[in-house]
Amino acid sequence: MIMNKKELQNLLNKYNYIVAEIENCNQEILQLSEVAASERELKIPILSDMPRGSETSDTTYKKVEKIIDCYSKQVAKIETNIEKLFNKKNRIDDLLNILEPRERKIIELKYFKKYKWWMIQHTMHYSRRQCFNIHDIALNKMLKCK
Repeated sequence: MIMNKKELQNLLNKYNYIVAEIENCNQEILQLSEVAASERELKIPILSDMPRGSETSDTTYKKVEKIIDCYSKQVAKIETNIEKLFNKKNRIDDLLNILEPRERKIIELKYFKKYKWWMIQHTMHYSRRQCFNIHDIALNKMLKCK
């Protein structure tokens, strides 16, 4: 995956969104799983002891199966989305791991915590120019590591 500086910055800016989206997808899967489990536990009432055929129970069973199939397909789509999101997150994490601690800290402050440059300068106890230089060095390292 060939990236330029702008694409890398956009990816870094999306990190918090990616993490939040993974959590949302996990919650959605849990909810769908709970609903599907409750549908499976659905019991069909026996209307009488007389053998009258099984039209009511077969129809209900088919509807329940259809609902469960629908939930299963939704879960599969969400799992595919989660896999893509985890790939992006892991890619960012791998890129961050090649950085020195101060480079990583500036990248995290800038892109993950959304600090302004004056806030980064104050937090890191560097001049604004030093912060820009460290930031640029970090981005270049990440671009070379693609």
